[in-house]
Amino acid sequence: MYAARAARNCREAVIGDALTAIILGDYPEVQQEALISLEPHLNPGHLSALIQFGLNLDSTDVPYTAPLRESMKDLPPALWQRKETVFRYIHILLEGQTINGNNPGPAIQTTARESLRRLLKQGLYESQTRSLQDFPESADIACYNLDSLALLKENPSFILNFVESEKENPQLLACGLLALSRYKLSRQTSQYEQAEALAQFALQGNDLMKEAARQWYSERTELNSLSLLMRSFRNKLPFNQPQVRKLARALPGMQGMIYKKTPLYANPYSTGQVIRILSHGEAVELLRRSYGYDSTRDDGYSYLVKTSDGLTGWVAAEHLRTESKKN
Repeated sequence: MYAARAARNCREAVIGDALTAIILGDYPEVQQEALISLEPHLNPGHLSALIQFGLNLDSTDVPYTAPLRESMKDLPPALWQRKETVFRYIHILLEGQTINGNNPGPAIQTTARESLRRLLKQGLYESQTRSLQDFPESADIACYNLDSLALLKENPSFILNFVESEKENPQLLACGLLALSRYKLSRQTSQYEQAEALAQFALQGNDLMKEAARQWYSERTELNSLSLLMRSFRNKLPFNQPQVRKLARALPGMQGMIYKKTPLYANPYSTGQVIRILSHGEAVELLRRSYGYDSTRDDGYSYLVKTSDGLTGWVAAEHLRTESKKN
């Protein structure tokens, strides 16, 4: 036990492997000390041992797909805290592989990957049970496991459904949106619409929820997301909303909103063919400002913009609202 404690301060490469061997041993108190000491030595080679250790800690006799049990009073807090450490380590390893440019899914053997998915889903299920919800570790475990499943490219419907059931919890809604931001969901799909509805809901919440919604939107490179966001603020000037300003900064290019109905012209200064009539509140992307200037107008410049349906043309400054005009 004392050696396991002291190993935290050692730097030899073999120390981590020795600690994982202890973790898979038969002495709970020594295993606990080895688990705590493992953190500075973590590397992807320890993932299989963590999965096995987590499965060995599983004290329930029902899978995550079964109905909730009445109670789990026999599960001591110490064991739940140990599980939180395991799930945190697993998330560190999976996220580290992603940051280094590797996809953690294929790097794990098929059998180990399925065991890991089962372990993560079991942890999510347990975090929802009535007797464990009051433990602070429950929300942390849910957050680690949601993101770990996203890193493993779990079907996003599983994460969407979990987050939908927990959306009144600000921390879980925020964690769920951050996990969903890892997916490239296709537009015009039920999954995309469900995720966007959660993001819209989050924008009405606290700062944590708004920041998570901004992160989700910032991963959507298509302009339509900004259009949908602005539509919910149709009766206000969207750029007066702090969360929308942050979102606009996060999106590629400069974002703008059409103020009052106006034609989209082929040339600057309201000349040339009318390409389309733009609606009040419609989102556009600013490409550049005109080189010339019309002194008869308050802001005599025209702006070249791109609409969400891919059209490019010019609008007068008086019909355009942005956080700051692009020069």
